[in-house]
Amino acid sequence: MKKYLTIFTIILALFVSCKNVKTPKAGAQNPGKSEISEAKSEAFNYFDWSKPTLLKEKTIFQLKEKNESNDTIIIDFLTEYQKIVVEFNDIMYDLNNYDSLNTLVYSDDGNVYQCAKDFLKKVEDNGLSIAYSEGMIYISQNTAFIKSQIKDLLDPVSIEFISLCCDEIDTVCCDDAALMISEKKLVNRIYNWGELLDKVSELKYAEVAESEFYNNLNLLYQGQDNTPAFDWDSKKFNQNSLDNMKEIISQHPDSRAAKEFEVFIRTLEAENFENTGKVSEFLKEKFN
Repeated sequence: MKKYLTIFTIILALFVSCKNVKTPKAGAQNPGKSEISEAKSEAFNYFDWSKPTLLKEKTIFQLKEKNESNDTIIIDFLTEYQKIVVEFNDIMYDLNNYDSLNTLVYSDDGNVYQCAKDFLKKVEDNGLSIAYSEGMIYISQNTAFIKSQIKDLLDPVSIEFISLCCDEIDTVCCDDAALMISEKKLVNRIYNWGELLDKVSELKYAEVAESEFYNNLNLLYQGQDNTPAFDWDSKKFNQNSLDNMKEIISQHPDSRAAKEFEVFIRTLEAENFENTGKVSEFLKEKFN
């Protein structure tokens, strides 16, 4: 099976810790007084704050006019919205005063500078959010903004698609090469994306749903560097993951997730649930 490279790197890139938080300019230091005084004007002036709102207004208009299908409009919206996020992050990381803004999550003296508080408010007032990873802030999608004013304009499948997308934004799966959600939640995500995939085979949501189904499946089967799927000591596959997979098989035997889990569990059983050469080959064939 080909490797599933999620188009969320274009549409919803921040899902995973796997999000790449760009390193600020080399040589950046904690800000001095002159930098702090300049930070607010610099931070505010380089962004076109109207972009998210204008994009959302355009999307609402298109949904009302119904000249295109909902899936086309929503995918276009998410794609353009993510482009704004990427653009704004590129600007922010290149600011001379990025460290002043970064006091939202870290500073040597523990103080959050006023310019950083003002920047946070500006970001949130204009349809975006501030998130952080490894002590660094970045600009992220705002799920309240994504969902606002469109529920009554969408069909149930589109609402389900947006709900799954927003769940992954609000509860990021990984950070610092470690799984940040429970095995149960991860297994449920696989189940939910699989169920949606069966509903959207003819829609533009299909590529996203398939990609996220297999990306989450890959995460479950192979883990992260700091939270491996196979226990460091026993060398066996994570028991919580196994139990939750079996629960899906029992409750939803005909689901796409259950069928995937059954094949993997049979492979594990034949190898005493250890990551043997045969298991490694199975994973390589599925995800590469």
